[in-house]
Amino acid sequence: MPPKKKIKKSPKKKKVSKAKAPKTSAKKSAQGGKAVKNKQHAKKEEALEEKRDFVVKKLEDEVDSGFLDSEVEVGVEDVVEEVAEVPKKQKVKKKKLVKKKDVLPDTEEMKIEEKLTEIYENGDGSMPDMQTFEKRKRSTVLTAFFVLLFSFVFFAVVAWVGFFVVQPSSQFSEEDVILSISGEEDIKAGQELSYRIRYRNAQNVSLGSVKLEIRYPEGFQYIESSVKPSNENNDTWDLGVLAPQESGYIDVTGRVFADLDTKQSFRVFLNYIPASFSSSFQKVAHVALSANESIVRVHVEIPEEVAVGSETGMSIILTPEDGEALEYISVVCESDSFIHKKEASEPAVDENTDCQWSIDSLENEQIITLNGSFTEENEASIPFVVKVLGWDTEEKIGDGYVLAKVEKEIALVETDMVFNLAVNGGVSSLNVEPGEILVTSLVLRNSGETPLDESVIRLTIDAPSHNENGITSIIDWNKLEMGTDSDLIGEQLSDTVRRGEFTWDKRYIPDLDQVNPGEEIKIDLTLPIKDGGTATLSDFEHSQIDVMAELQYGEGESREIVSSNKIILTIESDLEFEVRDEVLENTQGQSIHTVTWLLSNSFHDLHNIAVSADIYGDIELSEDDIVVPAGEVEYDAETKHIVWNIEQMPADVDVLAMQFSFTLLSENPTQTQLTSKARLSAEDGVIESGIVRVGDEILLQQIIQE
Repeated sequence: MPPKKKIKKSPKKKKVSKAKAPKTSAKKSAQGGKAVKNKQHAKKEEALEEKRDFVVKKLEDEVDSGFLDSEVEVGVEDVVEEVAEVPKKQKVKKKKLVKKKDVLPDTEEMKIEEKLTEIYENGDGSMPDMQTFEKRKRSTVLTAFFVLLFSFVFFAVVAWVGFFVVQPSSQFSEEDVILSISGEEDIKAGQELSYRIRYRNAQNVSLGSVKLEIRYPEGFQYIESSVKPSNENNDTWDLGVLAPQESGYIDVTGRVFADLDTKQSFRVFLNYIPASFSSSFQKVAHVALSANESIVRVHVEIPEEVAVGSETGMSIILTPEDGEALEYISVVCESDSFIHKKEASEPAVDENTDCQWSIDSLENEQIITLNGSFTEENEASIPFVVKVLGWDTEEKIGDGYVLAKVEKEIALVETDMVFNLAVNGGVSSLNVEPGEILVTSLVLRNSGETPLDESVIRLTIDAPSHNENGITSIIDWNKLEMGTDSDLIGEQLSDTVRRGEFTWDKRYIPDLDQVNPGEEIKIDLTLPIKDGGTATLSDFEHSQIDVMAELQYGEGESREIVSSNKIILTIESDLEFEVRDEVLENTQGQSIHTVTWLLSNSFHDLHNIAVSADIYGDIELSEDDIVVPAGEVEYDAETKHIVWNIEQMPADVDVLAMQFSFTLLSENPTQTQLTSKARLSAEDGVIESGIVRVGDEILLQQIIQE
């Protein structure tokens, strides 16, 4: 606040100003040389002077409070006259006052005295004490606005400093402990999956005694993780101390066994103790899993109509999806009216079971062939169910998880005779490969009450052929094997198809002369398909083999002809896949691995070829070292997943080889595999069917031994 300004008395004029004003004296009269004539008048002037002093003091206060301009020049009498005209308690207006005469008449002085007394005197008639006089403060809207604005800016700065400078370095926040898990949610039962668990301490406070725990879904089979677990159950990791802003992740790989159409949960817990705390905190994350599909495809080959009580051949075909290796599984067939002929099963059924097969590892397509009969039980049709069961441990404790299920409705018919045909366990259609051996079975059973006389059985096989440098069939007839002799006749049906016809009668099978009620006759033979080493497969235009049989029995006009089921065999590409690995050692003693993926094909054009694998361990792979003859290679350095994509491989391009190299920087004593099994999938351009091949994994133990 500026220093208090004084208004001093002057015989002529007074100036309210910060500048020094002329002195005033109580003993001098107004300017003009007029003197006080008598004592009474002097006494009145003294009283008036006292009131003037009061007014001057009041004006000084008004100047200090802003009501009057400090530069306004006024005479004391002018002020006294102006004040005398102001109503009681009214403020003195801020304006320049009109000058009056320096000396007022007595009557006017008396009027001024009365007015001043009326305005300023106390209730008891006395004048107020100027030492205790209170000044009134000025408060305007503009002043209030600037004060409010300044306050807002000040507190905003204080808040920013508090939150972003002081607090982060001194306070713990649970929200800044971040935990998450990512991976597939819609899974396939039995599928191998990887889940990434991320954790981060996003603050300036360290966390101690950090422990990560996982609650696996029911049926989860642990395979490996990027960080070694701390316990035998492979579900706990001791992380120690997480420094401020430190983060990390753990990849966990396993196989999820679950019943179809079920939901489960993968839960993760992060336990820790913040610095300056004694109690433990916990962070939780989870991912929900739904198993609506299976990685194993099941196809059941069985006639739609079956004679009651007759032996029927059938096959169960298992195909792992995308070359997935599936361990600890069993195949079970169920039907209330099915009687299984266990000794005819291939492979053999499990011991002490009626219709169950255990498979230690399913890596490629596998076929189970079986024979049996159905009882009538007054039903027109019966269900035949095949299930694939899986376990998460080798001990197979419990009933297992239903990974796949197929149900067939079988129509039961009354007949006096059963005549069935099967090739490699198939009774209708089947895919085969060049070089595969065709195992053909014929079954004749008399289920009636009368003998079948003069029976003759014919089997025909129509296969692709070509006529360059002599007739050549894709069937290698020179390697035919059968337990019973027969007549065999070759016939060229067209330029591209040749037939081989077998005939059996009583000359070769004496029981065909008369097949008595309840008697059964079975004929088996094997024939291989030629491969690329024994024939130029690209010379064959067709890829289908038709197999069917016929039975004739009776005499004269009553002779009957019965046809068996027809089987169609489709020959797919002769695609072969091989994984090779060469190991060298660099100057630092580290292993350098050169991996080659070798594809060979000579039969059909292939499309959309994809070869993939995962690389494990502490490795370094340079994409500049990848040699690609066709297509392109994609490598994800974070997941260490490599994929080779080829849009097309014509049949005249018989070999493609892709090569890549990587360095094993350090060895993990618990690691056994350097790579996963390489998986190949492709589309056969001729038969328009998918092909799956599986290459060998690279085992780290074998590398070390070498």
